[in-house]
Amino acid sequence: RRPGETQDLRRLLFALSTRDIMEPYRVDGLAAVRRFEASGRNYDGFPAVLLFDYMVTRIQENGSAIDLVHQIFRIQTQQGIEHFASIAVPGRVLTVRVIRADGSIREPDQVAAQTNLPPLSIGDYVEYELVREHAPRWGDAYQSDGWTFRNYEEPFDHSEMVFVAPEGMPLEFDVRGPVPPPVVTTENGLRTHRFLMTEQRPLIREPNAFPEPPVQPSLRAGVRVSWDRLLGSVDDLLADRDPSDPSAERL
Repeated sequence: RRPGETQDLRRLLFALSTRDIMEPYRVDGLAAVRRFEASGRNYDGFPAVLLFDYMVTRIQENGSAIDLVHQIFRIQTQQGIEHFASIAVPGRVLTVRVIRADGSIREPDQVAAQTNLPPLSIGDYVEYELVREHAPRWGDAYQSDGWTFRNYEEPFDHSEMVFVAPEGMPLEFDVRGPVPPPVVTTENGLRTHRFLMTEQRPLIREPNAFPEPPVQPSLRAGVRVSWDRLLGSVDDLLADRDPSDPSAERL
């Protein structure tokens, strides 16, 4: 079966039965909000707080991968209301909703790549959850996008990046900045690396500093990534685009 057919089958399965390979990794957003409120942690003065920043990447043996992305923001100022009037949800959407300060829930009339949310108030929470899929790179290799545990805009109360891969897969990490070591577990033939940082306030840009200084806590993951594979893929791409000259071929 071709990879595209497998993805189509998985989408159909999810649509018909609401079950998916990422279902075991989903987290109850309302419970995350209640935990945050019960903690008493305060981030006054910021337009919004990213109270729950969570992603799980399930890497397949052939180098393909599925991401589960789940974020919840608390709106704290008028600027935050204006910023979150609409949000981008680039993937197969599982959840998009507004959790009111009184606990009631409002959902948008229509979900699209750029979704307009119901009217917001200070103290509301904006939650979205989606799944996206990635084809293998350079044959059967995998390389993640960068994951950042802290930025220059809003506080991150809970930022968690999880990689799940077959137990024997040679997963490697490029870790930058003060990222704690992961919690590693193995179960049912799968090895899980769980990176977590909490209560991170925004970084402060120093005058004349580089745009993204190395101190920023971040990481990337890869499997079977090498210069030989990269150069080979570039060579194949250029060969496909190289125009053929019949007269030259006869020489």
